[in-house]
Amino acid sequence: MVAHAIPRVPGAQWRHWLVIAACVAVAALTAASLIMLGFAGESVVFQIVAYGAGYVIAGAVAWIRRPGNAVGPVLLATSVAVSLSFFAIHPEPVVWRLAGLSGSIANILVVWIMLAAPAGRLEPGPGRLALGAFAVVVLLGSVLDDLGTRRAVWAVGSAVSLALAAIVIRRWVRATGPSRRSLAPVVLAGVTAALVHALDFASGVLLLPVTQGSPVYLADTISRTLVPYGFLAGMLRLRMARGAVADLVVDLSETPPEQLRDALASALGDPSLELVYWSDERGTYLDAGGRPLDLATDATGRAVTHLERDGQPMAAILHDPALSEDPGLVAAVGAAVRLAVENERLSAEVRAQLAEVEASRSRIVEASDAERRRIERNLHDGAQQRLVVLSLALRRARAQLPADAGPELTTTLETASDHVKSALAELRTLARGIHPAILTEAGLGPALRSLATDSPVPVRTTLELPDDVPAPVAAAAYFVTAEALANVAKYAEATGVVLSAGVVGDELRIEIADDGKGGAEPSRGSGLRGLADRVAALGGRLEIRSPLDKGTRIAVRLPLGAVADGGT
Repeated sequence: MVAHAIPRVPGAQWRHWLVIAACVAVAALTAASLIMLGFAGESVVFQIVAYGAGYVIAGAVAWIRRPGNAVGPVLLATSVAVSLSFFAIHPEPVVWRLAGLSGSIANILVVWIMLAAPAGRLEPGPGRLALGAFAVVVLLGSVLDDLGTRRAVWAVGSAVSLALAAIVIRRWVRATGPSRRSLAPVVLAGVTAALVHALDFASGVLLLPVTQGSPVYLADTISRTLVPYGFLAGMLRLRMARGAVADLVVDLSETPPEQLRDALASALGDPSLELVYWSDERGTYLDAGGRPLDLATDATGRAVTHLERDGQPMAAILHDPALSEDPGLVAAVGAAVRLAVENERLSAEVRAQLAEVEASRSRIVEASDAERRRIERNLHDGAQQRLVVLSLALRRARAQLPADAGPELTTTLETASDHVKSALAELRTLARGIHPAILTEAGLGPALRSLATDSPVPVRTTLELPDDVPAPVAAAAYFVTAEALANVAKYAEATGVVLSAGVVGDELRIEIADDGKGGAEPSRGSGLRGLADRVAALGGRLEIRSPLDKGTRIAVRLPLGAVADGGT
């Protein structure tokens, strides 16, 4: 398993550009030297450009973008070897022998690219054996003078070339989605080059001349030219996967956390991709099933991208190693997953905080109602009873006055009795406003009918209420109705009100509608806003519709089950 953090793509250093410039200079100097020696200038320049330009361009791009990948330097080395191989037309034996050796080295490097691209690593197995056999064949073919021996070597070379084509195809067949995308162009160019090598060796065995302009020569030129451009095409196809990751980032807001892995695997075309999360409690990564996962012992050969937050592990992505060949792609993948995980973490925190706020609001409402009931009981059992006793005492005192008592004393007792009666009435009204005793003693239905009866505006009621409405819900319904009827009496200029209440499913629904002037604005007063807060605290909804000259309609929905949940 290959483990790494999100890499940063380094900029090309000056020595990279110096080496690239040197490779270009070798090609230019080769062409200039051959032209000065009297060889056909246009033909030489065209062939050097056809061979070398692709290797220089592909090598430069690969080395600059992937400094740690060996394919870039090998492509550049191939461009130099290809350029120097053109000195094979030089008349000096030493020069053309060295040029032939350079061409052989170029062929070996091309085969290495076929087998190692795009990762830049030659895996153990038949590929290494085939490359070694190919290297022996081409090097012996370039130094042997005996024709019979050379033909025997070429025969082996033809078989080795066919084996190379089979190995390259096998690499593609066994590769996963991302690897196939980047390998396909390389495989096409590599198989073509291997088959042309087989044909070239077979021509040597059959003593068929391969001259400039012959079909084998043209096929050889085209096949070796395709290799670097195939590598570039593979890089481009892998890079195009960034667009899919960009689309994934856009869709993250609509992607449930449990579907993130599938969305990421689909975007990258990597069905083997796995997303694991770090558990602080257990000190390890957990897979989708919640099982501990030791990334160091994973034997699947997948690469690992670690994601951290503030230096602490957060998650890890197990993916096809081919994705690691584009550091920008890996960074985009990591950013997408980090964003999704962080969003989910923040959303979970917000949901937890919201649930706590809702629970606390529910507890506050219940505590407030309980305190209202306590105050109402204290007023009823304390001050109210004392005022009743005082009123009776004043009445007895008035009855016990002697016949000769002066009118001043009688007037004083009557005035005191009237004040006590007024105080008692005001106290009873205050107690009902704090928490009506009828709501506790008789239930919501009678309490709402009492409000309708006391309203100065005629109220028509339609009430279908059970006896077991939870106390917080009953209190909220009562006070919403009381505030609404009070507003009708004060502001609506209405001639009638319709009050309906009932239970639908698991909701208590109340509607108060008048035929007044409308135009009510909840934002202008604190009464309805406070009631809306009380309703919201119980998980309910309060809606107000008040078009001008068309009356006002207040609709309330209160969930009956939410009270028990919120209070637990």
